[in-house]
Amino acid sequence: MKNLKFYFKFIIYYLTNNIISSKDIGKSFDRVSNNYDSIYLKQIINSSTPMLDEIINKLQSNTKEDLNILDLGCATGFNSDYIYSKLKTGTYILVDISKGMINNAKSNCDFNCVFVESDMLAYLNKCSDNSMDVIICSYAISYNCPKKIIKECCRVLKNGGFFGVIDNLKGTLPELKKLYPKLLVNHQDLVNKLIVKLPYSRNEYFFEKMFVDNRFNRINLKSDSHMLNFNNKTTLCDFLCTSGILSPLDSAIDLEHPRVKSTLAKLLEYYNVNNLTHKYIWGSFRNDK
Repeated sequence: MKNLKFYFKFIIYYLTNNIISSKDIGKSFDRVSNNYDSIYLKQIINSSTPMLDEIINKLQSNTKEDLNILDLGCATGFNSDYIYSKLKTGTYILVDISKGMINNAKSNCDFNCVFVESDMLAYLNKCSDNSMDVIICSYAISYNCPKKIIKECCRVLKNGGFFGVIDNLKGTLPELKKLYPKLLVNHQDLVNKLIVKLPYSRNEYFFEKMFVDNRFNRINLKSDSHMLNFNNKTTLCDFLCTSGILSPLDSAIDLEHPRVKSTLAKLLEYYNVNNLTHKYIWGSFRNDK
């Protein structure tokens, strides 16, 4: 009976278009922005740097003083700061829909930067053709329509420009697969929006195809996984509730609500979840339009 009520509620949300939007996701990241670096970034930082190093290596061979580097879904500015620390040149445009993330990026990036609080696709739509030398997008492309983002990036990038992307793979965090439905059903009174699945790629073939279909040539591509390790289940539960890793779930239900967090802790105990398997894919591409 509880399941039927839950599904009926979701049908109503669908019919009334009460669906999680990019603005909702932005607000959820506002809530975690101040602790993002210390809680989330330190867990995934090693997965991000190989893609950035690939782009940096390409740029170092023909660096220009007037490079325009666009950082989509910039979060707290790690990508731009990392690239600048190696190149020491360029103008960086950091775009994120979360005001909290942008504010933290401003504190972290004190070089030649422009900060824009905006939806990624909305910002790209305003960009001129052939205006960027490099575009970086780290764990953000699937919060919008990846194919639309890639198509616009092809238009905005100069011929020969570089595009570096890293994203989660479909099936990431498999340890939590059984937890989501139970958490939502048990607290359906607190679920306030319809949750949408993010369009993560299944494998390297489908990931690369999106870029090749938009006249990008692959430089490098790799899928991988690594373990997110925690000292105990309490630490793991806190991480899930405060890191943003469960977005967009945290846009539909308050994971820090005492009842929700208590149930999550019990489910982690019941399924004996101690660590998480993070599956991801990254690629570097050249725009040869």
